[in-house]
Amino acid sequence: MILGMLKMYSLHPLSLLKVGDTTADIDEGKNAGVMTAGIASGTQPVDELLRHKPDHLIFELLELKIIVP
Repeated sequence: MILGMLKMYSLHPLSLLKVGDTTADIDEGKNAGVMTAGIASGTQPVDELLRHKPDHLIFELLELKIIVP
């Protein structure tokens, strides 16, 4: 889905941030070559999210202001 969106809108992968609270969300972003942010207050434990190496780990959505100015 991410790759289709990148192509449809002629976006560069680094212009997109995939945000999610599961390891599948992080993996999807990594596989598409986009930046990723895991939400630690979501459905999966922080240590599990970190094993999938998100580019950012946030605890609430307001923190996205720091990542995406």
